[in-house]
Amino acid sequence: MARFLLKLLYRFFSALFSQIWFLVAYFQCESIGVGAKFNSMCRFPRRTRIGVDCHFNGVDARGKGALIVGDNFHSGRDLLIYTSNHDFMTDKTLPYSSGFISKDVVIGDNVWIGSRVILLPGVMIGDGAIIGAGSVVSKGVDSMAIVAGNPAKKLGERDKILYARALANMRRNDGAS
Repeated sequence: MARFLLKLLYRFFSALFSQIWFLVAYFQCESIGVGAKFNSMCRFPRRTRIGVDCHFNGVDARGKGALIVGDNFHSGRDLLIYTSNHDFMTDKTLPYSSGFISKDVVIGDNVWIGSRVILLPGVMIGDGAIIGAGSVVSKGVDSMAIVAGNPAKKLGERDKILYARALANMRRNDGAS
């Protein structure tokens, strides 16, 4: 009986906090697509646009650049995204000036990012890419690429036939709703 009550309480509070995290994100972002889920505390810059059916498990995104997240995005825990960096290309002061250099971060559709990944300013991640846990992404990632490491390096690619089938199934299921 005690185990049942604990499970019930867990489900209740999980659902409650998910709604609270959604409201927090709603007031931070320019737009959030239908079906977005926030399973943990998330922080976004003002210039954030989130696509349809995205799932976040804790994001800390900072900076003055835009963050654009495509449809059907999934992240692991503790994702860090930076859209700005200190301006160190200056002769005014060291180690850097009080200014910032901002660059947009763009994440394509159907991207899966593992836990504790860091995305640096200016990164563009192509559709269907997979980023391994613990990676530091400092350069663009091609569509369908599988990358991991520090710095993130290409390990392989997703199977294009299986990806196309999964995409077709998703579209068919969306049409059936």
